[in-house]
Amino acid sequence: MARLFWPITALFLGLAVHLAYVLFAPGLILQHNLASLTGNASTNRFFVMSPEAQIKLVPTATMQDIVGLCLLDLSGGKVVFSANVPKSLWTLSIFSQSGQQIYSINDAEAGTSQFAIELKRAKGFLEQLRGKGDAEEAGQIQNVGWHADINDRRGVVVLWVPVDDAAKRPAIEADLKTTTCEAKS
Repeated sequence: MARLFWPITALFLGLAVHLAYVLFAPGLILQHNLASLTGNASTNRFFVMSPEAQIKLVPTATMQDIVGLCLLDLSGGKVVFSANVPKSLWTLSIFSQSGQQIYSINDAEAGTSQFAIELKRAKGFLEQLRGKGDAEEAGQIQNVGWHADINDRRGVVVLWVPVDDAAKRPAIEADLKTTTCEAKS
């Protein structure tokens, strides 16, 4: 039995290190990449990335594609992302601070080029146990809008529009800049 102690200990240590890496590394890498690529960008504001920066964030993007971001801060309440996208290919993904994909939609699924998504912080465990719905949530049932709950205080919305012709990029970029990401009071 004494001979098996160190191999079993090494096995469990290796398993613990592997699980820690798998669980925490993606979120830390995402946070580091966003911090280095966005610099001093303000939260709850939509902006279009430079072609050089977008290639570092979205490796499948090209220099003529357009990638826009909104760095979310839900600590003050809800945020409404109102998109104005071209009637062409596009994809929108929402990630939590830990790197977990919360929501994703593309042009085929949306069926529209103008939409809004209301983002809010998910209820905590105790709030869910209490099960008390507030009046605002009751109104959500009547509101036929798009909603997403995020477990973290922070997150990021990534809007990617592949552009097939570099000459079309300025016009598409001008349309995308009308997209907003604002805190809702």
